[in-house]
Amino acid sequence: MLTFKLCKDYIDQNFHKICSVKEVSNACCVTPQYITKLFLKYWTMPPHKYLMKVKLNTAADHLLTSTLSVSQIALEVGFRDPFHFSNCFKKKHGLSPKQYRSKYMSVIS
Repeated sequence: MLTFKLCKDYIDQNFHKICSVKEVSNACCVTPQYITKLFLKYWTMPPHKYLMKVKLNTAADHLLTSTLSVSQIALEVGFRDPFHFSNCFKKKHGLSPKQYRSKYMSVIS
């Protein structure tokens, strides 16, 4: 359980610079397979999906609380390619980042 918490906390604190579970495993001194086993035992999804969820949920928050461009937000949460970011965002949230911002900013205002 402690190793799982260490790995999850590492993702939570460093998601913006992590590109793969292998980076997490190296930082936490365990194998990628072991991290996957821990996440499946103690969490509801494998680590790569958790990492993506953290990145995309943070991006959604930034879209509603900042004036940064979509490309800037993509970089902030750790995506090198804004097009890949937009595709992943749309798969998770059902809207492109620009559509998401337009739709939910009008609700907040």
